[in-house]
Amino acid sequence: MRHLSVCMVLSSKTLPYSSLCLRSLFRSRLDRFRLTLITDDEEDRVRLADFVAEAQLPAEDIRILIKTETDAMAAEAFVDRPRILRFRQGHPCWLKITDPWLVSEPGQEVVILDPDLFFPNPFRFEPAPETGILLMRQGPNCLFPPDAVQAGFDAGLRFADHVDIGVAQHRREALDMDVLEEILERQPFEEFESFMHIEAIVWSALAMRLGGGYLDPTAWFCWERGYLKRLADAVGVPGKQLLRLEPIARTKCVHLSGRSKWWALEAFECGIIGYSGQNFEADTETKMYQEYNLEDFERDQRIKGLLRSLSFGKIGN
Repeated sequence: MRHLSVCMVLSSKTLPYSSLCLRSLFRSRLDRFRLTLITDDEEDRVRLADFVAEAQLPAEDIRILIKTETDAMAAEAFVDRPRILRFRQGHPCWLKITDPWLVSEPGQEVVILDPDLFFPNPFRFEPAPETGILLMRQGPNCLFPPDAVQAGFDAGLRFADHVDIGVAQHRREALDMDVLEEILERQPFEEFESFMHIEAIVWSALAMRLGGGYLDPTAWFCWERGYLKRLADAVGVPGKQLLRLEPIARTKCVHLSGRSKWWALEAFECGIIGYSGQNFEADTETKMYQEYNLEDFERDQRIKGLLRSLSFGKIGN
C-alpha cells in the first residue's frame, strides 16, 4: 500500500459542493489512504462528522482536525520560522501550504485537495517525484492580485505560469520549509490577507525553487471561466448546462472552481455530469513548469486593462 497522506482544508459551509468531492473521492479511489480534513472549530468538526456518517463514508479512513490542534503542531514545528507562523494566521486557504506537511509523517507522499473537485472515474494519484512538487495546470494565469505579483517580482522571486492549486502533491521531505520561510520573507503577504489567491503565488514561487511539474491537464482537468462562458452566464444560460461542454467524463479529476462549483451538485443530480466507469489506474505524464516572467506579467496587465475598458471584465461578475 502506498504511504499516502491526503489532506483537505475546508469549512462545513462548503458542504453544498464539497459533499460531491468527498463522495466521489471515496467512490473512485483505487488505493486506500487516510484523508485528513482540517477545519475551523469544534462546531465544524461535528458538522463534518455528521456528514461523513450520513454519506456512509469510511469513518476509519477520515480524520478531522481543527485549527487549534494544527496551531499547536505549528508552534512546535516552526518555532524558528516566524514568517511561516505569521503566514498561517492569514487567509484560511493559505493553510493548504503548511498544514498538510504538519499532519503528515516522514516518508509520506502528501496530496493536497481543494474541496471543489470531482472524481468521475476509478483512479490513482500520480506518484510524487523524489524532489519538487506537482500542481495542476490551467490555461489562464491565476496569480492575483497584481500588486502582490509585482511585489514578488520586485523582491527577485520567480514564478511558474499556468499553475492551478486544485491538487498539489509532494513528498513530505521535498517541501523545504527553509525555502518557504525565505519566500515568505520576500513576499509581503500581510497586505493581502483578504486574498485567497496568495496561496497560488506562493505555490508558484515554490515550484520555480523546488522543481517538479504540471499534472497532465487532460487527466487532471481545470474548468476555466473564459469570456464566452462569462457571456453565456450573463445572458442566462444555466450553469449546469455549461458543464455539458467540458470533458469531465474523460478525466481522473476535474477542478470545478469559481462559479462552476456551485453548479456541480445540481448538474450531478440531474445527470449532466456523473460517474463514467473508465479506468484511470495508469500513471499519466507530467511536464516541466513554464516560467512566468516580468514581461509576461506586464503584457497580461495591458491586455486585462484593455478588456476592462471594453467592459468585458464585468461580464459574469
